Amino acid sequence: MSYLSTIGLTELIARDLEEYVERAVALAHDLPRLADLRARLRGQMAGSPLCDGPRFAANLMQTLREVWRQWAGQAV
Repeated sequence: MSYLSTIGLTELIARDLEEYVERAVALAHDLPRLADLRARLRGQMAGSPLCDGPRFAANLMQTLREVWRQWAGQAV
């Protein structure tokens, strides 16, 4: 999952360099949209799972445990 997905900005995700440049140029030329994005970005980020330390830590621990179980199962 990308950071942009996590904060709800999937419309900014590009599949390749060409699409990235197209999206960046389009956004740079759409000043009202860019102003809206700037106005809400901090709040979106703060309210996302990326800034929820306890949730992030719990998810990380779950992932590490799963990786450990998979590794330990292969080592036997």
